Amino acid sequence: ESLKTPKSRAIVVATDVAARGLDIASVSTVIHYDVARMVDTFIHRAGRTARGVGEKAVGTSISLVAPAEEREHHKICEAVK
Repeated sequence: ESLKTPKSRAIVVATDVAARGLDIASVSTVIHYDVARMVDTFIHRAGRTARGVGEKAVGTSISLVAPAEEREHHKICEAVK
């Protein structure tokens, strides 16, 4: 219920599969706890920050990157520049 209230604060933890089915209108921050394997997956995750927040929505997307994931993360960063 709290996810349906625009001014409420909640934390949702979900896999990519579950996240694709969620429709939460006021996500302002996405934290990637693992690096996406494909650019479109990253864009889908990060794009949640703009859904339903308004026409000029600005959100934050933070990636937690382990040393073993640096190469993949760099590829994503280059692709979305």
